[in-house]
Amino acid sequence: SLRHHHGEAARLGEVQLARLRAQLEEKEVEFTALREMSRRAVEQSRQEASQLQLQLQAVQAELQASLAKHEVLSKESLEMRREAKEEQAKLSAQLEALQRGLVHGEAWQAQFVETKDTLRALRDDNARKTKLMERLKEERD
Repeated sequence: SLRHHHGEAARLGEVQLARLRAQLEEKEVEFTALREMSRRAVEQSRQEASQLQLQLQAVQAELQASLAKHEVLSKESLEMRREAKEEQAKLSAQLEALQRGLVHGEAWQAQFVETKDTLRALRDDNARKTKLMERLKEERD
């Protein structure tokens, strides 16, 4: 009976051992599948990180180009403003000269009209004096 009991215990031990081996194999299969999934996930994460790095580099390059373009446009804008101020100063000087010329021209024109009027008055006076002298001469003769 002891032998039978030992035999039964040994058989139960073997059954339990076989069950444990099957569980261990299952767990190894699960572990292998999980390790493969993990490897794939790590690889996919690396690829995504690499793509994100490339996108980041592209955005940085675009930003640098945009900043450079902005700098060029800012310099051009400043240059255009400077040129516009210079042109405005030139035009203001020309306008002042024209206005001075107009004032002088108007003064000259007024002086011309005044001189012309004076000359006409002198001519008229001379003509009157000449007629008066001729009449006086005729009356004397």
